[in-house]
Amino acid sequence: MKHVLRSSASPISRNFTRLIGTAMLAAAACVAAPAAVADTVLDFEDLAPTMLGYQQSFEHKGYRLTATLPGEDNLPGDLVGGIFPGDAASCLGMRCPLGVQSEAYYAGLNDGALVIESLGGTGVQVHAFNASFIGAHDDLDYPAVAGLLEVRGYLADGSTMSRQYDLPGLFGNDFFMRPFETDSAFAATTFTQVAIFAYSCGFNGICEAFSTGQGQFGIDNIVTEISAVPEPATWLMLLAGLGAVTTLARRRA
Repeated sequence: MKHVLRSSASPISRNFTRLIGTAMLAAAACVAAPAAVADTVLDFEDLAPTMLGYQQSFEHKGYRLTATLPGEDNLPGDLVGGIFPGDAASCLGMRCPLGVQSEAYYAGLNDGALVIESLGGTGVQVHAFNASFIGAHDDLDYPAVAGLLEVRGYLADGSTMSRQYDLPGLFGNDFFMRPFETDSAFAATTFTQVAIFAYSCGFNGICEAFSTGQGQFGIDNIVTEISAVPEPATWLMLLAGLGAVTTLARRRA
């Protein structure tokens, strides 16, 4: 089914913007290169469960994450997000996802959005994540695609790049966290900020954001940096350098 998207306001236009030599030398350089580093994953572990009001921020693994909502009439006490425990039973009467792979995850509530920016000013990339729709009530029914998750990156020149992902409806009586990957173009782009928010979809295929209060999502294990892997050119330099070292050793012998 083709989705029709409606948004009552530009997600970032008002509030979000406040807030993104020789062969031997070649071989030696390759050998001396830093070891591969572990992926940076925003898994929300070690963060205490908490509810987040409008424009409330927290820091996690070198990033500042802000719970927010577009519009002029929002107040600091307006509930727009939270750190939820992995146990779906602790969900304040809502229908939260099963299949959470960690002890905690981020929940965007009441049409709220999550804005991510680097504390060190290095920018933000998004390579992969787990996500699910969050139902507003336990007793509501939902279409096969309950919502859409939008991941919108902002560049220094003011341009944006967005990707949307279907958030499936109920499987049995529950929502489930599912893995998603961004495409190569999006993953390779470094943004000044990344905003993540949800559309709520109806049985008529119309999906709306920032207008129903039911655009809600859970997100976890956001991969923002991937391990450093030598590029093919680097491997060729290394092999050529090692070959030169071997030849010199034989001549000396």
